[in-house]
Amino acid sequence: MGESTRHLTSGNHTRSAPLTADVTGIKLLATAWVLLVLAGSTSRASDVASNTKAFLDARERLRELTARLPEVEQTFSNDPEGLLGIAVLYDRHAMSRELGRRSDGLYQKVLEMEPQNRAALVPFALHRVVEFVSRRGRLLEQLEMHWENASKNNLKNVEWPVKGHELFEWLREREDQESVVIRDFNEARSRLIEKLDADLPAVFSVLARGKALDPNNAVYNYLEAWLDFDLGKNEAALLEVEQGANKPRLESYLPQLLSARRKVLQAAKFPDKDREITEDDGKSGTLFVDDRKIFDMAEEYEAKRDFANAATVNQIMLKMADQLRQEPIGGPPGAKRGDNERSRRIEAKARQSLARIDQRTKSW
Repeated sequence: MGESTRHLTSGNHTRSAPLTADVTGIKLLATAWVLLVLAGSTSRASDVASNTKAFLDARERLRELTARLPEVEQTFSNDPEGLLGIAVLYDRHAMSRELGRRSDGLYQKVLEMEPQNRAALVPFALHRVVEFVSRRGRLLEQLEMHWENASKNNLKNVEWPVKGHELFEWLREREDQESVVIRDFNEARSRLIEKLDADLPAVFSVLARGKALDPNNAVYNYLEAWLDFDLGKNEAALLEVEQGANKPRLESYLPQLLSARRKVLQAAKFPDKDREITEDDGKSGTLFVDDRKIFDMAEEYEAKRDFANAATVNQIMLKMADQLRQEPIGGPPGAKRGDNERSRRIEAKARQSLARIDQRTKSW
């Protein structure tokens, strides 16, 4: 007689799953960055402390205002720029997941009103990629942790309740199924990936829309490269990186997003001084793809003595560093990101690698 299936009504036997990731977008404003800027200024220590306190107080007032924004949305119901500004505020300052998620619907509404709105399409596309990558990574990690725990504690024949468990909801085969049993890790993993990846066409569709609307902007290539790397499609990712690096510019439309944000805050009579010191000036950057993975591929080529491809990848990285420096940011008209830590790091590593490859090529 085979082993019987046990039933559990709670998940007390499993390790705690990772905290659900916040998928409302990338938070470009960070207290740590502000503290770093203030600490590097010529102000006295007391002035720095005072400025830091002013920022933290202003940010708290901004968060309080953001919590009231659902009441303000109707004021801008027919104003795409106003709705865009509210979405930006939700994205960067909302203190709850519920509020943060409202930004996604607002970006979509703006695009319904103005299908050619490039400033709204970038964060909307970013949401699609972040949501997919975050969910996929989170659930695969939860499955691995669950299987490890089940193997150690002889729980492979346990029937796990679906309700309230994101992983088991994804693993069920029917909508009315109330519990699942995971007896084979590889089968469960394959089934989970198949279900998760069913959302891929919709994500790629948004990226394709961005490339068509904004063909000279590398941002969508780098978002697609991020997605491809996460899927383990490194060669496809590298192709997207190369295509992006050969485009004239990298742009996330930060000046337009900040202008929309400013419009909402002024309408809400939020103090200009508080608005200015909490305003993101774009220092964080929008080179979404992980440059370390690209350098890893260059090093793999070099290790195989494929010096031509190794050099090509590093030349691509030099172009990416220059794109990052030239990206328009908020501030005076025509302001660009300029030299920054990330572009310097990418350029220095690429030049160092190219010099080493040149020496190895000559000695080969």
